[in-house]
Amino acid sequence: LYILGFKLPGLDVIKLGFSSNPESRMRQVQFDPAKTDGKVQRVVEIETGHRAICVEKALHLHIKTHRPDLIVPPALFRKRTRTTSDVYHRHGRSYISALLDAVEAGWDPTLQSMPASQTEPS
Repeated sequence: LYILGFKLPGLDVIKLGFSSNPESRMRQVQFDPAKTDGKVQRVVEIETGHRAICVEKALHLHIKTHRPDLIVPPALFRKRTRTTSDVYHRHGRSYISALLDAVEAGWDPTLQSMPASQTEPS
């Protein structure tokens, strides 16, 4: 799993996703790297690609359910990136990082509830 950061006109965003090669994915997503200044901000290793895809989809559902305010409307990024979804406002990075911390600590977002030892990321 990865968090990529991009600069769009008047808007900094992050993309949460999965790739076996996040650096390559970052380059692939940008139309003009000089303008979007993409960077891999975080990588979390998952045991298999299939599992990573399942976790990624569950994380997107979790964000959509609990923090829909973090979702960037596609019209704001489609002209500058080669992606159609899973882009969030940069101020959501701490929330999304907390979700990834929970995944690394053993939380399974495919079950859609955080373990009692974890608190909901703020």
